[in-house]
Amino acid sequence: MKIEYDPAADALYLTLRVHARVAETLEPTPGINVDVDAKGHPVGVEILYAVRRLGRDALTNIGLDLSGLEWSPVQNRFLSTNEAATRLGVSRQYIGRLARAGRLSARRAGRDWLIPESGLANFGRNARRKRGRRPTIA
Repeated sequence: MKIEYDPAADALYLTLRVHARVAETLEPTPGINVDVDAKGHPVGVEILYAVRRLGRDALTNIGLDLSGLEWSPVQNRFLSTNEAATRLGVSRQYIGRLARAGRLSARRAGRDWLIPESGLANFGRNARRKRGRRPTIA
């Protein structure tokens, strides 16, 4: 993200996606403009009369509150139903039943399921607590 302030215009611009092209500018409220791409995804936000709206102190101490985000040291990778079944030592059908029942974190992809690696690890920990044993995760 890139933050720019123009004191002559008293305008603050937050660039959300640097390499995206602006297709349209929307004005959800007077003095706040949102640039969107062709698909309607936000590219940037312009705040007019920034000092009046936010205060001079806010402009000199702009920060981001990331406390609500969950950080993972390793990027989450998705496994196919076959890969998840092999890791847990169960059948593909059993993985499908767990996913449909909501007992295993999964996302539908056509006729198959995609299971995040972290969801598989969480399932292994929960299964151990409930049954007293832990499925083998390779």
